[in-house]
Amino acid sequence: MYWLFRHHLTLQSRKLGAGKLFQQEPEGEVGGLGPEANRIMIYECKSRKAPYRMTSAHFLQYQHYIREKRRYAIAKDRQLTSFLLIAPSFVGDLEKKLHALSENGVNVSATTPDSILHLYSRTEEWPLEYIRLIDPCKFLHTGLIRKSHISTEIDRVLREYGPPTL
Repeated sequence: MYWLFRHHLTLQSRKLGAGKLFQQEPEGEVGGLGPEANRIMIYECKSRKAPYRMTSAHFLQYQHYIREKRRYAIAKDRQLTSFLLIAPSFVGDLEKKLHALSENGVNVSATTPDSILHLYSRTEEWPLEYIRLIDPCKFLHTGLIRKSHISTEIDRVLREYGPPTL
């Protein structure tokens, strides 16, 4: 995920959770979102064979991430607007929990690697100036993000600016 945000979408990104002993952090943070480039998103990846079910412990952990990173964002004169959960598939009452986690201007979303891959495959040949026109905030809404939501934003860029010259 870090590669996509940092190198393909050229957004300010940093890895957070890896290698932090006895400290819980989301997997990563992406900055520079929105028209003023002052919005921050945090993300968490869950890799597993079985569909991901958000447990009560996960819910509390994500709630903690959001509160801590919101304080961090405010201290940096930024705004935490999104938390993205990525897993191969989901089961249970995910939508209900995503809405319950969304508070104070933070949209909590979930998506699959297929949807993320869709974003990459549709834009992999685009020049950098076109890729920078994609506004992830347009599809980072509360709830499950599908390929169609991502396509809507890509299609908006194509409609407003025409096809990129390759």
